[in-house]
Amino acid sequence: MLAGLACALAATAAAVGADEPTPSMEIGVQDDAVLLKRDNYDDALAFRQVTRLGATRIRVGMTWEQAVRRRRGDQVVYDFRPYDRLVTDARQRGIKVQIALLGTPRFDRKGDKWLSYRAPRPERMARFAGDVARHFRGTVDRYSVWNEPNSETFLAPQRVCRGGSCELTGARLYRALVDAAYPAIKAADPAAEVLVGETAPNASVGKVVAPLAFLREAACAGPDYSPARPCPGLVADGYAHHPYQFLTAPDRPVAEPPDEIGMSGLPRLNDALVRLGASGAVRTPAGDPLPVYLTEFGYFRQGSRKKTLTEAQRADYTVRAFQQAATYPWVRQMVYYHFFETLPGTRWNSGVVGLDGRELRPYRALRRWGMQRPQR
Repeated sequence: MLAGLACALAATAAAVGADEPTPSMEIGVQDDAVLLKRDNYDDALAFRQVTRLGATRIRVGMTWEQAVRRRRGDQVVYDFRPYDRLVTDARQRGIKVQIALLGTPRFDRKGDKWLSYRAPRPERMARFAGDVARHFRGTVDRYSVWNEPNSETFLAPQRVCRGGSCELTGARLYRALVDAAYPAIKAADPAAEVLVGETAPNASVGKVVAPLAFLREAACAGPDYSPARPCPGLVADGYAHHPYQFLTAPDRPVAEPPDEIGMSGLPRLNDALVRLGASGAVRTPAGDPLPVYLTEFGYFRQGSRKKTLTEAQRADYTVRAFQQAATYPWVRQMVYYHFFETLPGTRWNSGVVGLDGRELRPYRALRRWGMQRPQR
């Protein structure tokens, strides 16, 4: 097994040094406000701009609150109409849709908490995931389980500390959610892919667990990625991650602990998945290491951060990030988030298209790059 692991790591190192982009990497976008909710923008123009960028995939989030029309006890009536419209409009343009499934986040406290961010019950997640996959069978081909489950905003509690020692309870809870949701989705739609992870890149004391520490705990692995406790292998079709590196060029290493993963640290994420795949702790149904899906990435134009980049920097860094990801054969997808600008005063604004329809400098640069890269 050690010899096999060494060979796998050597192959990974060789792949990292590749000069040519792999044409298999999908370009995706996400903008739920415009593409799903149809807020403040022309629908036809929005899809034309997504298509002109060369995007072949739209990622969209689906929380329990967004999907449910009404509930009485365990009797649930869903309202999937906004998602049906998005899927139909995308498919008419040759664009596929993937859905990130999760419970009610911490910031949405007003609605039904049947599937909440706080201590969600795996059997409820299984039912929700299975119902969604059954409804969209044949029209949606990829799902992910939860969003940023290493963050208290989306899944809590992350840690429970007693007597000076702490357990990563969020990672164990997430593992239970995956173990419940994966077979439910596959039973409803055997052809659908299921991604795990969707991890945030950086730790924050009391709020976010570093992604590699979270991954090891969910996989029942120790610091050296060897088994730490008895645990069945976790099976999925890919690992999703959000490698934000907000103020730094994507190929410039940043000062981050080894368990944090921004764009410049992606080879360390792949190495971790190779090790876990070699031991059988985390693997695809075929027994291979999980490929990587970069399901959120972008640079702020303005927003909550004290510093932002110029448009020239945003254009340069964005193209370099997509080019860098495309050189790794184990990266299957990169999604730009958010695609459109948000309204003035909004906390998050990484848009590359203005709400007045202007295609901003990062959009134009990324479109040129997409037109020049080898086609799939």
